[in-house]
Amino acid sequence: MKISEMAKKLGMKPAEIRAKAEALNIDIGRKSRTIKDSIALEIINKIEAARLAARQEKAAEEIKKEKAKPRKVKKIKEKPEVQKIEIPEVIMVKDLASKLNIPVTTLITELMKNGIFATINENIDYETAAIIAQDLGFETIKKIEKAEELIPAEGEKDLRPRPPVVTLLGHVDHGKTTLLDYIRKTSVAAGEAGGITQHLGAYQAKVKNRIITFLDTPGHQAFSAMREHGAKITDIAVLVVAADDGVKAQTKEAINHAKRAGVPIIVAINKIDAPGADVNQVKKQLAQVGLATEDWGGSTVAVPISAKTGQGIADLLEMIVLSTDMEKLTAPYIGQARGVVIESHLDKKIGPVATLLVKRGQLKVGDPILIEEEAGKIRLMENYVGEKVKSAQPSEPVRIVGLGKVVNFGQPFYVVGSQKEAKMLAEELKRKKQAKSLVKYRTETGTEEEEIKPTLNLVIKVDVAGSLPAVRSSILALDSYGVVVNIIYAGVGEINDSDVLMAKAGRGQIFGFKVGVAAGAKKLASEEKILIKTYDIIYELIDEIKKLLKEMAVEEYEEVEKSKGRVLAIFRHGKTQQIIGVKITKGKLGPEQKLRIERQGKEVGEAKIESIKIGQEEVKSVEEGEECGLGVGANVSLEIGDKVVGIGREKVKR
Repeated sequence: MKISEMAKKLGMKPAEIRAKAEALNIDIGRKSRTIKDSIALEIINKIEAARLAARQEKAAEEIKKEKAKPRKVKKIKEKPEVQKIEIPEVIMVKDLASKLNIPVTTLITELMKNGIFATINENIDYETAAIIAQDLGFETIKKIEKAEELIPAEGEKDLRPRPPVVTLLGHVDHGKTTLLDYIRKTSVAAGEAGGITQHLGAYQAKVKNRIITFLDTPGHQAFSAMREHGAKITDIAVLVVAADDGVKAQTKEAINHAKRAGVPIIVAINKIDAPGADVNQVKKQLAQVGLATEDWGGSTVAVPISAKTGQGIADLLEMIVLSTDMEKLTAPYIGQARGVVIESHLDKKIGPVATLLVKRGQLKVGDPILIEEEAGKIRLMENYVGEKVKSAQPSEPVRIVGLGKVVNFGQPFYVVGSQKEAKMLAEELKRKKQAKSLVKYRTETGTEEEEIKPTLNLVIKVDVAGSLPAVRSSILALDSYGVVVNIIYAGVGEINDSDVLMAKAGRGQIFGFKVGVAAGAKKLASEEKILIKTYDIIYELIDEIKKLLKEMAVEEYEEVEKSKGRVLAIFRHGKTQQIIGVKITKGKLGPEQKLRIERQGKEVGEAKIESIKIGQEEVKSVEEGEECGLGVGANVSLEIGDKVVGIGREKVKR
């Protein structure tokens, strides 16, 4: 290597290189221009090492100096702790005053400032109570009152292992139904009378003297209900993926459903005997969506099967049993039963029928039962093969008769002490539900009115993610005409079964932008009477939603001037009532009008009309130019020459 080249690399002069070599006891010759590569490398390494040591020493010195500097400690002002209070969905005025630790009169004054005229024993909704509480410096927490809060919890008596409840998830064409049918034919105990009840929605299979409960209801529906009601219906999710088709969009949705519910997933790789089947490709795709199988370095159990021939299904059932042992599923077998509704329909012969899945305790014929706001008594109970039974245990599905109406899927049920208690609890829940939906207030005339705010619930699907913010913001920017717009879900891709089930759970409608509708979703929407509309032009979609909002809008009224008059005489002055003589100078005066009193061009008070007379005769109205006697309740003492303006209400035109 040339010494000049070496000097250039190190940012030094050749003379400095020679001096450094000499200091390191390396002889390179005083006049030589080149040196051996090995010697050059040794010199470079030693120079670089010396430089690094120098930099480290300098850095250590700087850190030492920095630590030695006196530091200013900032004083942190402690914020006063905000008091938190829990407020139910509906609360009486006097109870709220007690929670806020203020006089009831102070609270009523605060409510009046916010346009709410409520007495000490009247109910107000959570939103109103929260506004007042926050104005007074409190932080509010909404207390959701449910049936389980009205019913005392029972202890864990006779805790024993229970069968797992399994739901099948996956793409519509990947063989979930075929798999269930095969298990049903081969694993349900033979020789039992009645056959499988078609409307039961669940059945139990026996595997090596163990029982597994399968939900024969749409898997996505079960998980939607779990999220809506907070009830854990399923213990294990079997994800069915076709070996010849792989992971699809609906498969990913199913995975998300199960993960959000915190349910273990076992993958059944179906159709392994189909042309083009590729189990390894499916495992690769599963790994990409966070479900790496055991042979791919993950922990997900995947079993290759054929629902058509039965190959591998015994292994799948064995893995379900093994997962159950790992989960250690138990339930109390003694006490009043609780569980969840997994299917419900109206039978023309026997009336409302509900299929229940028992989660704890013993469910018996004759039990008083509460579901939603419906109280009943179990008159008839059948098991999964259509046999009449007298009781049911945890994880057992049964069909019952004895309710007054069809109840909703996913709702919890409770057995209570008596039918009288069930009816009382049902009435209490109805009252709370009604009070929640009504915001009560008093008008200035003292008449009580009720205002119900309608809600438009929407599920939105678009073609690409980039379109979603535009569609969403355009909808939310619309004049809602007093209607609450609630977007339940907004996503990308074609409208599918899951979207229909979301719309059903949220009592909503589905709108799509540049997307198609899956055949299964069309059928399901037709059955569930869910509106689906799709558009290729955004303003057409927005116009349709605007039209819906107008149709749903609450009628709004505005105050308008209906009449004018002049006070000609004062016949009586009282604390609560005054009788005055008035000439109507404009319009038509009626008893429904509120009077605004003006004096010398300024408003000085208001009055409520209590009676209208012409002479001794009481009349319903007075025309322009006529004179009359008015009995009024006013907040100001009227004088001759005062002007009275009659104010009425008219519907706002849109």
